[in-house]
Amino acid sequence: MTRNSVSTSCCFCLHVKTGTFMLSVLSGVSGLFALVVCSLALSGAVNFESYDVGTSKVFEQLYDHASTYQRSALWIGLGNGIFLTLISSLAVFGLIKKRPGFLLPFFICQLFNFLCTIVYIGSVMFYWPSIKYNL
Repeated sequence: MTRNSVSTSCCFCLHVKTGTFMLSVLSGVSGLFALVVCSLALSGAVNFESYDVGTSKVFEQLYDHASTYQRSALWIGLGNGIFLTLISSLAVFGLIKKRPGFLLPFFICQLFNFLCTIVYIGSVMFYWPSIKYNL
């Protein structure tokens, strides 16, 4: 490889198109999984309140109406699953049809996730003594 050549490989030494395709398919599968789990929990086919998750006791101590908040969280998860599946299918469609404009929503969503992760890591590092005290 010469000094002036442009490398088009990233994403674990794969081509950029292949890595983007794999990332968008993985994101779509996780969105479908969230969609199925939240819809099963909201329909009552699966009762998630009977499972002891460990944090459920802390959650019930913080809020008086824990079941209302859990139901709201399931509705938010359902909406997130629909959104993630839609954005990922747009990215796959854009890759297959060679339309780069369809990749932009997926890129913006990934950028937003990255920025939220940075903020979360910063808040955990800043408030670690109080989090450690409550555990």
